[in-house]
Amino acid sequence: MADLHRLADEFNADMWQILEKEREFGWCSTRFREMLETQRGVDVAHQLLKTNPTRPMFKEARRLRRPDLVVEHYVCSPKYRDLFSEEERKAAKFRLDYGD
Repeated sequence: MADLHRLADEFNADMWQILEKEREFGWCSTRFREMLETQRGVDVAHQLLKTNPTRPMFKEARRLRRPDLVVEHYVCSPKYRDLFSEEERKAAKFRLDYGD
């Protein structure tokens, strides 16, 4: 269980890094930041995976060839496999491949 807690901490840090990385492009995901300020990154990811996948940053991240700017990239990472269900990983992969 300690390993899952450590992994969740690392995932949380990666979510905060998304906010830092997107500043390079002049982005400011206010809502995402607000979510991270009140919830852990894994909980935010679970919540986002249940919502409408249409978010402007998918198209822009794809155009920039920067999948690391969206949560779904991390959900699909083998490193974080144990934090998400198979369904969640499939949904994230679909969004990365086809969402905009």
